[in-house]
Amino acid sequence: MSYERLLEAFYKADAGEQWRSFARAVVVAIRDAGGHSADVERLVRSGAVLVEQRASEDALKAHRVAVWRFLEAKNGSSAIVRDADDRALRALLTVLEPVEDEGTAAECAEWVEEVLTSYSAVSAERRDTSR
Repeated sequence: MSYERLLEAFYKADAGEQWRSFARAVVVAIRDAGGHSADVERLVRSGAVLVEQRASEDALKAHRVAVWRFLEAKNGSSAIVRDADDRALRALLTVLEPVEDEGTAAECAEWVEEVLTSYSAVSAERRDTSR
């Protein structure tokens, strides 16, 4: 999903729904990119449910912490981005904190596009080498 389509999801929604609309678009983009593990899909699904249910800031924060801990346990550092799982979770982290303004939405959309573009390339590479 392109930067423009992610921002469109933000702009097309009513003021109180912009973050949720943007978050839905990011989750769709993560899933469309494919290639991530079942463990990561569970974290993505849980994050999507929290967004849909309008979870409290505490619940969103707890999920962000769980994602960071998963990355830390997987890589020995939460700063490492080495594969499709890491890229999917980095994209997910952008929507686990509400985006309230256009500037932040644009920055998040740019990051998501960048990380998922690389993510899609990694996924395609995996598919090609598994044949």
